[in-house]
Amino acid sequence: MKKLICLLLLITQIAAGQAIEKGDKLISNDLVLMARGADIDSSGIRIVAEEETDSNLEGFVNVKSLGAKGDGKTDDRLALQNAINANAKLYFPDGVYTIGNELMVTKKLTIRGGKKARIIKNFSSPNTALFKCKSSDIDIANVEIKGISTSKFVQNEYGIHILGTSSDIHDGIRIVNTRISTLGHAAICIEYGKDFIVSGNRIIDINCTGIEILSSEKGTISKNIVRDINIGSAGNTYGIILSLRLCDVDLPSRDIVVKNNTVVNVPLWEGIDTHAGQDIQIIGNTILNCAYGINASRCSATSSMVPENITIANNIIRKGTVQTPGRGIGSGGSSNTYAKNIVVSNNEVDGYGIDNNSEGAIMFYSTKKLKINANTITNSTASGINIQNRNEDYVITKNTIKKLNRGSTNAAGIIIRNAGQSGTVQDNYVDANKEYSMMVYGKGSNYFKNNTFLSNRGKYIGAEYVKGLELVETTTNDLPPIESNSKATFTINVNSARPGDNVDVSTKANIGSVSITGEVSATNIVTITIQNNSGKKVDPPLCSYSVKVTKQ
Repeated sequence: MKKLICLLLLITQIAAGQAIEKGDKLISNDLVLMARGADIDSSGIRIVAEEETDSNLEGFVNVKSLGAKGDGKTDDRLALQNAINANAKLYFPDGVYTIGNELMVTKKLTIRGGKKARIIKNFSSPNTALFKCKSSDIDIANVEIKGISTSKFVQNEYGIHILGTSSDIHDGIRIVNTRISTLGHAAICIEYGKDFIVSGNRIIDINCTGIEILSSEKGTISKNIVRDINIGSAGNTYGIILSLRLCDVDLPSRDIVVKNNTVVNVPLWEGIDTHAGQDIQIIGNTILNCAYGINASRCSATSSMVPENITIANNIIRKGTVQTPGRGIGSGGSSNTYAKNIVVSNNEVDGYGIDNNSEGAIMFYSTKKLKINANTITNSTASGINIQNRNEDYVITKNTIKKLNRGSTNAAGIIIRNAGQSGTVQDNYVDANKEYSMMVYGKGSNYFKNNTFLSNRGKYIGAEYVKGLELVETTTNDLPPIESNSKATFTINVNSARPGDNVDVSTKANIGSVSITGEVSATNIVTITIQNNSGKKVDPPLCSYSVKVTKQ
């Protein structure tokens, strides 16, 4: 196999610090540069996938020798169907092959194409595909597929459709280095497939979903670019989705790796999604200009089919020019079933969250053993990390949250949104940009330790049982002179302080040989005592006192 790496002229535009313009849209350089391994052509961002070109086509049959014209005018459907029926390996030389109806594949087939081989799906109707494959051992590479469904959704219209069933699962599927565009539903759909590879494909201008995996297992989706999935509606447009055909009926997708893909411009919904996936790894992807970044969600609001054993790691997710972003990473289980063992680690999330504190750059609900670790969150609205409701035994640790935007509601770096939750918030760094570092609502078993909250602000509503949480307030006071062996007291309001909590009081002023202590004397009230045991009168200066209450 010969490997070719295309080096295109417009790389120099990046090096020169220029922006890339696509129609009336501008893709800024910082977004372009974040697309790992991305190259640029005149239509926008493109992955540089190492293209595989067969140096030895021995055993392949040239479709033009079997009657296909490839002239862009003749309907080659019959000639190609006959070729597929009679041969296991077909080669499409350069040309434009116009197809007026589906090509049905019911046995093993390998397809290769020349650099300028283009196949036109010259019909657009629901439940159709250019290649409808009802067989194992399908290998399609190095061809271009183009439809005619411009700016309209066509239900279940695909470029390549691997169509298995629960009793006839198709394995040995390989779709690599294709170029697919202008289709009504999805470029590639694998339904009840196994041991599949989808890699190095360029998918552009699809009207619902780039790559759709339904009830399939043991696959790899890597090094693809999926761009401009923008015709559908909120709730049903995806760059890459791992799901199932019918909720609570078909099997979930499982044991799939989604890595090193670039998804650009899905402005209505999600870059990468799994509905009730199991043992899914979403790693090292770049997602730009998508309303939602990466979602791991339930099958339906009441379904017992929920995501389990999901890893979301080392992804770069940037809002870009999307006007109404939701969460960058998130979702969870259903009202009656917990999502389990979700790990969100080492991701970079920029610009997500909406103008209410029930969302966030990272937001989850209804989970058990959720781990949110070492992520970097910037420019989020309302909240950085939002633990929404029904989360048990979560761990939020070593995350960095900066540049929080308030919107029209209270904002916080980390929000524990509802009562009855349990978990640990430890070793996080929050620069909340004058907003709250933390907001905690309701009673729960939430443990806080060793966090750096620069704003020293928090809002704690009914959070009596937030163990280890540090509440910091300051006050300025000018006390009268204190006689020898006497004391002076004053009080400060510390929201959510309760009797029995630990209190530390400090001041930078030089008051003399006195002791300064504090205790929670009543709900939300800390009494500060200055005891003068110096043997002489002490006159404390006007100074600031810092009070830290640690929840017990």
